[in-house]
Amino acid sequence: MPKRKPFLQWKIRTQILVCMMALALIVALTLSFGLVRIANNTLETNYRVTCENNLSVVNDVLDLRLNTIVKLVREAVFSDDFQRIIKMPNIYNSPYFDTDSNQKLDAIWNEMEYQNDLLDSMFLFDLQGRFYKRRLGAQSTSNYQIYYTQPQPVTADWYQKAQEAKGREVFFGKDVLDPGQTNARVSMVKLIYDPADRTPKAMVIVCLRSSLLRKLLPQSDRYFKTSTFYLLDEADRVIYSSGNAGLSDDEVGQALHSTQDNGYLLSSTESSITGWTLVNAVERKELNAMVNRIGLSAIALAALLTLVALVLSNVATRYLNRSLTHLKKLLEEINRKGGSIQEDFDDSEIGQIGRVLKSTYNHNLALQERMLKLEVQERESELRLLQAQINPHFLYNTLDSIYSSAIVSHDDQTAQMVASLSGLFRISLSKGKRAITVRDELTYIQRYMTIQNIRFQDRFALIVDVDDNVLDLTILKLTLQPFVENAMIHGLEPKIGKGYIEIKGERIDDDLYFTVSDNGVGVEDLERFYEGYGIRNVIDRIHLFYGPTYGVEIQSTPDHGTSVRIHISAKEGNTNVEAGDL
Repeated sequence: MPKRKPFLQWKIRTQILVCMMALALIVALTLSFGLVRIANNTLETNYRVTCENNLSVVNDVLDLRLNTIVKLVREAVFSDDFQRIIKMPNIYNSPYFDTDSNQKLDAIWNEMEYQNDLLDSMFLFDLQGRFYKRRLGAQSTSNYQIYYTQPQPVTADWYQKAQEAKGREVFFGKDVLDPGQTNARVSMVKLIYDPADRTPKAMVIVCLRSSLLRKLLPQSDRYFKTSTFYLLDEADRVIYSSGNAGLSDDEVGQALHSTQDNGYLLSSTESSITGWTLVNAVERKELNAMVNRIGLSAIALAALLTLVALVLSNVATRYLNRSLTHLKKLLEEINRKGGSIQEDFDDSEIGQIGRVLKSTYNHNLALQERMLKLEVQERESELRLLQAQINPHFLYNTLDSIYSSAIVSHDDQTAQMVASLSGLFRISLSKGKRAITVRDELTYIQRYMTIQNIRFQDRFALIVDVDDNVLDLTILKLTLQPFVENAMIHGLEPKIGKGYIEIKGERIDDDLYFTVSDNGVGVEDLERFYEGYGIRNVIDRIHLFYGPTYGVEIQSTPDHGTSVRIHISAKEGNTNVEAGDL
């Protein structure tokens, strides 16, 4: 089985086609999944907002209708006739109101019934043991007959809540006097007080028709089969529901307050009158079914986009491959036959690459010819240099002869100058070494100063204050001398009268610090120091040999002198640097 080539060894056209296909596929799939995700979030958000707005409208209508009933009941129970009835003493401890009171209560009920078609029944317990009942039309009241014969339901939960409300209306999603009632009926319970002394007098219960909820609350959503509306009381018990959602009555309250995803999207709003919660629930998978259709469309679009990208890539790479093949054949032919490239290229990017290759190739040919000529010239120069070279020993011997002649002639000054010059040459050459000891560097400087003092009649003093533990350490050759020479030429020679150069040296940890200072004329522009070749060369050599963290600091004050601080390492520097590089 042949070994499969790595991707980078495939043809450029194939690489481009594969990359374009992969890129188009990645972009299309990312776009598809992103579109599905965005559509899903948008659909859920829009559905929730729409439901909450609709529920808010329904809730406002429900509150409005209930508020109307509340006002109607308040007007009735605070009327003069009603107040006189509940204040009338029960002399005979009868469970019935007298005939006149019953007639007046009937008249009050008839007036309320006439003004609001949602009223179903009214019941009255006064705190003296009397009970009154009245239902709409000819509805049976047999289920309520027991309240004439048994004590008042003061222990019932609804009775206790009404007392705790202290006259505020309390709503219940059932017939509190007939819990077995199957119809979705709403009860409003209110404790009646005497306006004069704020003492409780009676408990009134008004039941509303079950059609109140059926008419006002929304039915199932025709667009979503699982959409269901629930009305929950303050204890999250279901009062009314419509729809086909799979949530049971016990699960609605838990799902409403749970942070976990139970497979349903819930929207809710709360009534300000009853404290009840109106909830809409719909299964997420039904909402997502619409998004899935969008996803399938997006995937189909992705496939189409990939196909279009393949066709376009094939057309584009065909032209590109033709140009690259032509360029490859041209280079192979030139490599085989030699000579310069004479081909003319177009202005396309491949053509521009061809022109660059042409220019580079032809330039390299020209460089090869020039290097061949330079190599011949270099050989000739080496021959001439070898012929003109002077043996250093011949130079030293000649200087020694001049020194001996000066001694014989009793010319001490000439002898001293020749001896110093001979020492300078010996240290400068140093047998080709790039580094010397600090002691040898200072000896070199002392001989240099000897020659200068002979020239200038001992005008200059050299002060050396270098720690003994520094003298035998090695430093780059000619590290200090150029600064001494610079101080002599630019600082002391222009100065009138005597002058001095002081050299200090110390070791701190693994670093050496030298200071070369003079009392010469000084300068105002420090850039002048860096213009000279000697100083610039020393700084570059320090950076090259010891590293960029080491170097030179220069301070100068006109008419007071100059101070140069040299910072180098006490260890051996860059050993890869050749002597010729320094």
